[in-house]
Amino acid sequence: SRLHGSGVFAKRDIKEGEFVTFYPCDAFYVGDPVHSGSTAAIRFDDRMSSEKCEELMKSSAYTLGSCGIGRMFIGDPDVTDDKWFLGHMINDGVAITQRCEDMVTQCVVYTRASRARANVEAVYLSVGRQLCVVAMCANKDVRLGEEVLYSYDFPYWLSQVGSECDGEVMKRV
Repeated sequence: SRLHGSGVFAKRDIKEGEFVTFYPCDAFYVGDPVHSGSTAAIRFDDRMSSEKCEELMKSSAYTLGSCGIGRMFIGDPDVTDDKWFLGHMINDGVAITQRCEDMVTQCVVYTRASRARANVEAVYLSVGRQLCVVAMCANKDVRLGEEVLYSYDFPYWLSQVGSECDGEVMKRV
């Protein structure tokens, strides 16, 4: 990736609506002592420890939204060798590098640009309270060799940048 250094690239043409890859993650209950800990196997066979989930959740770099009330997806950055589980390696087409005073405008500009560039979206699949997985599916055609992009959304980027604004505030792939 020109923006992030690594990323996921199409090995063939992908049609809109097609499955691309899974996001390797565990569903993790938050704020619920009865159901604390990991509830879904990363690759349907292994689970991250509660300690690892909590450690990754603190950084927020591998946290991907929620699946039902009180559950968050925590991606495992150690999974990089399985083509079926590369969702956490998909980049955002736009990166916010600094927080500005006019966050409303920054949010609108980022959201429009990022969503326009994104060619996959997360599809949350849940069966009851125990199985919860994330499939990354194409929301438009992706050509062979094209980088696969996902919009991380504004709150993610705000959690990654400081509070000062003194230069370039966004980069695009």
